[in-house]
Amino acid sequence: MINKLAEEIYEKSLMLKRIGTDDLLLKSKRIQAIDILSDIKSLVSSLLLELKDNTSFSDEYFRLALLMYESVFESVVILSKKEKDYKMTAIKYIHGFHNLPRAFMSAENRLRISAGDAMNYYSQYIK
Repeated sequence: MINKLAEEIYEKSLMLKRIGTDDLLLKSKRIQAIDILSDIKSLVSSLLLELKDNTSFSDEYFRLALLMYESVFESVVILSKKEKDYKMTAIKYIHGFHNLPRAFMSAENRLRISAGDAMNYYSQYIK
């Protein structure tokens, strides 16, 4: 179930990557991004519940899932408040996010990376 959730989150995050900085000037695109983020937040919540009872994933993976949840929450806040430089900040979070669920993909999936690599790749985007 964890692998399936990760793949769904990854696919939704790729939908977010199609949204550019200029797109966020449009209310309809911001709403679209928030809707996708809401879907992702729900999936990440399910992922966290699955991880809670799964001993095959280390604490590092649980912390990564928490980071995913916080990132989605922060992205929604940024898009909703529309404070100074919100577009660039939101795009950094949105475009970096796709790396995080890759750590939870099945071992057979060529996109899978370690939790540490996922956090490193993500941090490169949000600098």
